[in-house]
Amino acid sequence: MNAHQAPARPDRHSGRLIPALAAMLFLALAGCAVGPDHTRPEPPAAPTEWSAAKTRPELAGAAAKGGAEAARATVTTASPDAQWWDRMGDPLLSELVATAVGHNNDALMAAANLREARAAVGVAVGALLPEASAGGSFERSRVSSNTLTGKSLEMAHMPVESDLYQAGFDARWEIDIFGGARRGVEAARARERAADAGLSDVLLSVAAETARAYVELRGAQARLDVAERNAEAQRRTLNLVRLRRDVGVASEMNVFQAEAQLQRTEALAPPLRAAVDASIHRLGVLCGMAPAALRERLAPRAPLPAVPDLVPVGLPSDLLLRRPDIRRVEHELHAATADIGQREADLFPKFSLTGSYGLNSIHFSDLFRDESRAWTIMPGVRWAIFEGGRTRAAVAALEARREATLERWRKTVLVAFEDVETSLARYAESFVERERLASALAAQAEATRLANVRYMEGVDDLLTVLDAERRQLEVEEALARSRSGVLLHLVSLYKALGGGWPEAPVDAAAAGAARPAP
Repeated sequence: MNAHQAPARPDRHSGRLIPALAAMLFLALAGCAVGPDHTRPEPPAAPTEWSAAKTRPELAGAAAKGGAEAARATVTTASPDAQWWDRMGDPLLSELVATAVGHNNDALMAAANLREARAAVGVAVGALLPEASAGGSFERSRVSSNTLTGKSLEMAHMPVESDLYQAGFDARWEIDIFGGARRGVEAARARERAADAGLSDVLLSVAAETARAYVELRGAQARLDVAERNAEAQRRTLNLVRLRRDVGVASEMNVFQAEAQLQRTEALAPPLRAAVDASIHRLGVLCGMAPAALRERLAPRAPLPAVPDLVPVGLPSDLLLRRPDIRRVEHELHAATADIGQREADLFPKFSLTGSYGLNSIHFSDLFRDESRAWTIMPGVRWAIFEGGRTRAAVAALEARREATLERWRKTVLVAFEDVETSLARYAESFVERERLASALAAQAEATRLANVRYMEGVDDLLTVLDAERRQLEVEEALARSRSGVLLHLVSLYKALGGGWPEAPVDAAAAGAARPAP
């Protein structure tokens, strides 16, 4: 018996396989990706500056007479603040916005959508890589002695029972020569960026809705103050009329007239108190809490937030990068473009490489010997030469979808420009309205004072006083609405500008909850 084991001979076919495998690997690495490449679309013609800021003197800082209510709405071309709500100088508002963006249900849903999109990228990347599985088994079998095989074994004095030990792995790789899988990764990454922009859009909306609800709360409280102040003044008038009636200077009808006006004014309070409650409930839900959870903190009356002297609005050209809804649709357009290439790759051959390597032996002691090796390798190609035109029809459908997404992007850009221009115009005019109403209130207050003096002197009747008081209430109510309206238009302007969450790398996005503002 030869004491030396003969060295294993190289497989005579392996020399033929190596060049073929090398060629397939080269094609996989250097292969082109079919389908169109995404390029940022040409936006509609953007103005060099906002027309409202150019044509309205109110937005250029032109101060008018009126003291504290002067028309001051100066805007600058600096980039909008990320945390624009801090400019209103109300710590409670800033705290509410921070709570809302971290706990709002819509924000948490958008963060979950982003995590889903990120996981989809991992799925798409996995399609580029080989699949491999490992396993092992033990099998004990017996061949029937009443079969031809069994009788042959017995005649050869070989056992009809045998063991088989196996260990090894299988692998399969579909080589991405025409780039279908790479386009899939490209589409998944674009959708991840779209989900990130979607999260930014939701956070911007949550911040704006929180600021709006807070301004509406303080505005309703201010109007309630107006109603209560006027009711108190009218109550004094009623008491005066009763005294005059008692001494025979006024009639019973005058008392009823003064009483009716007081009741009308007091009737303003219940809906205003309901509006206060509604705003408190809205803020609670926006912050991810029970509706009444914030009542103790918000019920005490407080003034409206301050209106900043300067409002940075940036340039129209910056809006394309700053507005999250524009960014989201652009990333969706990128994904739609990559989808075309992914589907178009199905028109070309698909190359694959399948193989296995293992150890097989009827004796466990021999399992790890060189002679127990067993392997297969099988390059393959598959090409759908006829499938009824389904793939070409699917490509045509995806091309149409891309065109629709492109038009949606263009519309989103135009609507964004419209939002800013309209918000700027309304913001500017709200200052003019507030100034005029402040002047009207000063004049009406003097008219009311004179009406009371003339009534006491017997020059005018009670109806003149009641009419003056009614008009003063109307002007005060309108001025209170206008003061909160200035802030509401400011919130709308900041939202239109896309301030709050500029585009960030997707790796920095929220992992478990909405990310805070930078």
